[in-house]
Amino acid sequence: KGFVIRGALVEREINLNLNTRSRLFINLKQSDFTTAFRLAKQINRELGDGSARAKDAGTVEVSMPDSYLGQTVELISRIENLEIEPDAVAKVVVDERTGAIVMGQNVRISPIAISHGNLQINVGGVEPPPAAEAVGAADPQAEQRPRPPRELTEQPTIILFKGEVDLKEVVDGLNKIGASTQDLVQVLKIIKTAGALHADLVIR
Repeated sequence: KGFVIRGALVEREINLNLNTRSRLFINLKQSDFTTAFRLAKQINRELGDGSARAKDAGTVEVSMPDSYLGQTVELISRIENLEIEPDAVAKVVVDERTGAIVMGQNVRISPIAISHGNLQINVGGVEPPPAAEAVGAADPQAEQRPRPPRELTEQPTIILFKGEVDLKEVVDGLNKIGASTQDLVQVLKIIKTAGALHADLVIR
């Protein structure tokens, strides 16, 4: 065995004649039913009804119009220049080390009550449960531990949000009271676990 320094890559040529095709298949990089439907609708608006159809979330089939027979490259170029609005999947990305949060606009939160440590958060009028009963904060050993006297217990910080609220308002509220990065991340996890966060949560 040996190596050829600065050698060449040998590939077998594949014969492909686009101009003989009667159909084209467009594969979306990110599969999404709404985006596929919008693309097919826009192609039909441009080339005529029945020219395109979304086969599934990742594939749009285009029938070659008679006016473009033998001119496949021109047709592909025309389709490439169509403008559509891709369906945006709501996503929240959190950097656990720095506390940085990246999110889209209007990431909605369903009514929920959270009791985490010294924080009580009420979204949409739901009463917060005791801390040990909060989603994601349950501790089977909590009842067995001695509790500090009532007068020595730190008063909870209560945050109330009335009506419909988006995630940005909750994050801004936590930042205003000086919540730690750990508390912020934990609250987001609890909201997601409870099914109240209408977005994908990515923690890095």
